[in-house]
Amino acid sequence: MNKKYIILIASTVVILLLAYTSSQNVVKDTAKAEKNEALLIPDLEKNIDNVAAVVIRSKGKSFKVHLEDGKWVMPNKYNYPVSSEKIRDLVQNSSKIKILEKKTAKEENLAALGLDDPEKAESSAVRIVLLSADGTTTYADYIRGINRKGVAANTRNELYARLSNSNQAYLVRGELNFDLGAHTLLGGETFAIKYDKLKSIAFNYPKNSNDNFTLGKGLPTDLDFAITEPKGSVIKNFGKSGAISTSLEYMDLADIVKHEEFPVKEPEAIITYKTFNGLTLVVNLFKLANDNWMTFTASANETNKQAVEDAAKINTLASPWVYKVDFKSTGGFYYKLADLIKE
Repeated sequence: MNKKYIILIASTVVILLLAYTSSQNVVKDTAKAEKNEALLIPDLEKNIDNVAAVVIRSKGKSFKVHLEDGKWVMPNKYNYPVSSEKIRDLVQNSSKIKILEKKTAKEENLAALGLDDPEKAESSAVRIVLLSADGTTTYADYIRGINRKGVAANTRNELYARLSNSNQAYLVRGELNFDLGAHTLLGGETFAIKYDKLKSIAFNYPKNSNDNFTLGKGLPTDLDFAITEPKGSVIKNFGKSGAISTSLEYMDLADIVKHEEFPVKEPEAIITYKTFNGLTLVVNLFKLANDNWMTFTASANETNKQAVEDAAKINTLASPWVYKVDFKSTGGFYYKLADLIKE
């Protein structure tokens, strides 16, 4: 073999060995660094099974959930059921928060990290308290701030946090980027049918049938809806038709009340959503003072298993309740025919 090629092969082997050794050192160094990272709440992991109550405070409002007969419920909201998976993830992920580095300890600098007072309406801070069943033992009490600004993939789970009894802020690593607001706790995603699933949307105004209309499309891949009723009507404001088709996705639930305690009996509007797979969702809209409230009732084509399951899930959750919807997310529920056919 040519001496020149022998030298080239030997050099390549040496380079590969050096690269492998270097990569192994990086892996070992990374593992060592991760092992040495301190936990923000070191005693929580051994007490996970003892957590039986959770209080979440944000923008001056609080939501409490606790275990009752093996189920997570909101005790100050008629024992409304809450997803056990969401609470489980919250508790487990809280126990795994790792400190990466210290940040500011000055109170005046906390707002920039989303770690100021969660009682303030303008604050983005979220206080999370994990308690025993009787509320006498606190297993965790910390404030979650904003995500670290950055585009690198390895910074995705890096955010700011601090213990509630200290101004010392930390950059931490943890899977805490889940919504902890009323909408999530009330199961808002259960009703969030995406626009590409919808085959038709029919608006019925009991007090004025001239406002009624139906939107429809032929295929799930169609980008735009058209007015199918009344015949001959043409959409001129596609922004509003788009808001109608995405209204279920972007609504924000804010509160609940029992059907029998809700004082308004006649709806302002009745909207019927039908999907391509045979699910039908009927939404009744009510006005009470300046607030918007809704009820949800589902049915399904019995030949489609997924539609039947979705309808059962909606009815199981929603049947006893009237839901308050944040005013900012209700525009797409109140459009009339005239709003669509004028530019």
